[in-house]
Amino acid sequence: MEAATGTEYHQRLPQAIQDVVDRQVLLGVDIVNDGEFAKAGSYGGYMVDRVTGYSTVPEDPARPPKRAGTSERDRRQFPGFYDSGLWFSGSGGPIRPGFATRGGMRSPNQRAPRVCTSAVTYSGQTAVQADVDHIKAAIHGRDVEGYIAALGPLSLGAGVRNEHYSSEEEYMMAVAEACREEYKTITDAGLIVQVDEPGVLHVLDLLSRLECQ
Repeated sequence: MEAATGTEYHQRLPQAIQDVVDRQVLLGVDIVNDGEFAKAGSYGGYMVDRVTGYSTVPEDPARPPKRAGTSERDRRQFPGFYDSGLWFSGSGGPIRPGFATRGGMRSPNQRAPRVCTSAVTYSGQTAVQADVDHIKAAIHGRDVEGYIAALGPLSLGAGVRNEHYSSEEEYMMAVAEACREEYKTITDAGLIVQVDEPGVLHVLDLLSRLECQ
């Protein structure tokens, strides 16, 4: 199947959402979602196409990333475990052959860096409205509530360098305002919004220079 911009994907999406909602209702769930199928397998990547103001720039090896990767503090304290590759092998059962590679710790910065180079603006009105329409159609006539998970501001912008706004606070407020537009479209439609923000829980790992007091 093509990526999330492909014709076949969009043709199959409404029925796929209907099927996953039907399954949730069958299992007794009374607050249901769309299976996040609209995100095409990426909890955060979908938002890149819904916000303007960012540019992709060549990676500069001499310039360290703005923030560290997941579990950065643990990596420093237990380097042998992370170097073994076992940390990314999943939990339970035997190690999958060929998956855990010694010295093969995955880098959190494999993609080309993104930089904020102009005003952060939400441009995904058509896309989020389609998300709303799909879930509302799927729950129509059912005694259930619907919710949509939407990306949080930290996950969208905190790891991206700001080269446009006069301060980091101004930049992140602009990111939050852009996210708010998506949230408001969801709630204005009578749905629940789940702010999908794992960054709140592991911000001290990502910003590894901070210390717990």
